[in-house]
Amino acid sequence: MKPRLWFVFAALLSTTPASGQQCTDSTTYRYDTSAVTRPNGNEVDAQGQSQVFGNYQYWWKLYLDSTWSKQNGPTLGHNVGDTNSPGLTVSRLYQTTLQANGPGTYVLSNTHNAWNVYCSYWDNATVTGDQKAILRPARPDYASFYPRALWFLGAGITSDGSYPAQTVFAPGANNGAPESPQYVIANGGNRLSLSAQIAPVQPLQPLLVVPPANISTSRSTPHITASGRIRFFCLLIALGI
Repeated sequence: MKPRLWFVFAALLSTTPASGQQCTDSTTYRYDTSAVTRPNGNEVDAQGQSQVFGNYQYWWKLYLDSTWSKQNGPTLGHNVGDTNSPGLTVSRLYQTTLQANGPGTYVLSNTHNAWNVYCSYWDNATVTGDQKAILRPARPDYASFYPRALWFLGAGITSDGSYPAQTVFAPGANNGAPESPQYVIANGGNRLSLSAQIAPVQPLQPLLVVPPANISTSRSTPHITASGRIRFFCLLIALGI
């Protein structure tokens, strides 16, 4: 059944008791309502109410029984015999915090009754009800073409520990919340988890392959050819001498 914002029942009160005494007339009627509303993103409210109008308004004392529950879940509130002085409105308001109770379908059921205080008889009872499905607002997502990370250790960072980065969020669907949702980092703003992938280590490749220099083995000063001198010099550089 599609949730209704208001369920209203209005009916003429019984005209006469068995004694035949005049106790009401065609102007006198009872107005019974049930409503489930969402005044803000973190609250869902339910109210049952009975009113009486007309020439014999103050001959009638109103009563209200109500049950406030979560469909397929716990009963959140139950009251029997709410009343008021004859002729005055009787109502019951339930206020529920969504943060504590979560999404779901919230259901209100009311039974309305009236007692004629001068003629001592009950009017016919009526039943009204209302319900509302509550969804959590959808979480935001990263806007297109912006970094998909809240913290980003970019290229060129230094050892001073300052890692500035920016990204942009696109809001999610409000799913019935009447204002813009507010979001927090679930793990706390002081926590940061880092992960990294280490690339496989590649074997070092020699920068320069130097063939042996053409050096004679006599006791005299080694003779190094021009080509050998160049190769020998490169060998010293390569070996770090």
